[in-house]
Amino acid sequence: MKAKIKRTFRLLKALATDPRIPRPVRWLICVSLAIKAVPFPDFGIDEVGLLIAFVLLSTIYRQTFNEIRTEIRQQEELNQEDPGDSEPDDDLADPNPVVDPHHVPDSDRDQPIPITTVASRRDPDFPRASSP
Repeated sequence: MKAKIKRTFRLLKALATDPRIPRPVRWLICVSLAIKAVPFPDFGIDEVGLLIAFVLLSTIYRQTFNEIRTEIRQQEELNQEDPGDSEPDDDLADPNPVVDPHHVPDSDRDQPIPITTVASRRDPDFPRASSP
């Protein structure tokens, strides 16, 4: 299942960026996928856009679509044959991973937490808690 999803995203990325596909069809694919990613009611506009793009690609631009799909499959076969030589999937990795600000490393879990208050940060003469 995961491989099918990756293959679908690779195909959609190739279709959205390949210059052999006309720009309006590429824009239709991009906008439809962007609407799908945004969490607001879209009333099926994204599905209609993807359906129109699919109809255009399967009828008018059938040969180009098949060439792109064949290229993607050949690249996948090459990656499966030489797993040691292939590079990791950087196109699916998040370039800006979310860092949990509340994460405490295991080595720091037993350390005492310093107690500070708003007044102690503002007034340098405020008595501070001593650390053990």
